[in-house]
Amino acid sequence: MTDPDEVAQLRDIKPGEGFVIVPRVLLADFSPRDVDRESVVISFDEFADMFASFQHTAFRLETRRRVPL
Repeated sequence: MTDPDEVAQLRDIKPGEGFVIVPRVLLADFSPRDVDRESVVISFDEFADMFASFQHTAFRLETRRRVPL
């Protein structure tokens, strides 16, 4: 994504970050379907501690509705 108008719609951009548009159909066709995963509820303190103890950067996926042209 290089269009300045589209980039301007994104928030919390860090220097050096790049952006791509992933078609919804790609996410739908290739996302895992049979995931046996149980949700784990943690406290706010445990959640806050994750930000103090991380060791690696994380991939960030943000989605937004596209305005029809």
